[in-house]
Amino acid sequence: MNEHKKEEKKIHKGVSDRFLCIVASIIFFVIIVFLDSNNIIRWSTEIIHVHNQEKTIQEYRRKIKETDAQLESLTNNKDSLEKFAREKYFYHKKDEEIFIVK
Repeated sequence: MNEHKKEEKKIHKGVSDRFLCIVASIIFFVIIVFLDSNNIIRWSTEIIHVHNQEKTIQEYRRKIKETDAQLESLTNNKDSLEKFAREKYFYHKKDEEIFIVK
């Protein structure tokens, strides 16, 4: 009978150790995912934010290149400067009339 109780205690000890391990894992998971100041949810939203910022940076770089090319064209060619001023800002000579058609 004494051996039966020892065997039963080993089973209970194994079950309680396994249970404690599972509970500790669940608590650790909850802390890491939800409660920690650097949790996984915040980390993933920051990654998305950084990705969006990188897209914005690339868009601005593309616009800067376009503007630089346009500036180069306007500074080197007087006709293109006049065309730009007339199209964008409706500049005209004193004896000209402008009709805007849209």
